[in-house]
Amino acid sequence: KRSVAFRPPDSLATPTLMIGPGTGVAPFRGFLQRRAAAMARATRAEKDAIGPCWLFFGCRRAEEDFLYREDLEGFRASGVLDALHCAFSRENEGKKTYVQHLIREKKQSVGALVGAPGARVYVCGDGGGMAKDVHAALRDALATLPEVADEKAAEAALAAMTREGRYVRDIWS
Repeated sequence: KRSVAFRPPDSLATPTLMIGPGTGVAPFRGFLQRRAAAMARATRAEKDAIGPCWLFFGCRRAEEDFLYREDLEGFRASGVLDALHCAFSRENEGKKTYVQHLIREKKQSVGALVGAPGARVYVCGDGGGMAKDVHAALRDALATLPEVADEKAAEAALAAMTREGRYVRDIWS
């Protein structure tokens, strides 16, 4: 399900959440390169208004398939990326950790980011399992906000974000 709306926000002030396990991280490298260039040429006022930018990435093992590791860690170190959360599903014996697990662990912070005015959420990758599980984790995160009554209201908020082009998924099976 390719989306023509899958492009980075125009403004550095836009709170941004990106979720891209495996090869799904590839477009976010481009998003972050663009953000780095925009930050380098930003005025003082624009720099003062920069919104948060988070990335959830997942792969099996950090030493084997952590795609663009140096770039992503560099974006985090330079402040282009405020948070880099990595799930390595095959590094803990008996317990697999995926991006949706990390989202749930940080659900209050994720809920606040997703619920921020104008926030954009991007999901790229496997549509068979990951996208559904990530959607459920985002719904649960939004449901932690005081202004969101329950999971039904959180689901409605995600649907509204989708209609507004602020929750965009580029997923495949």
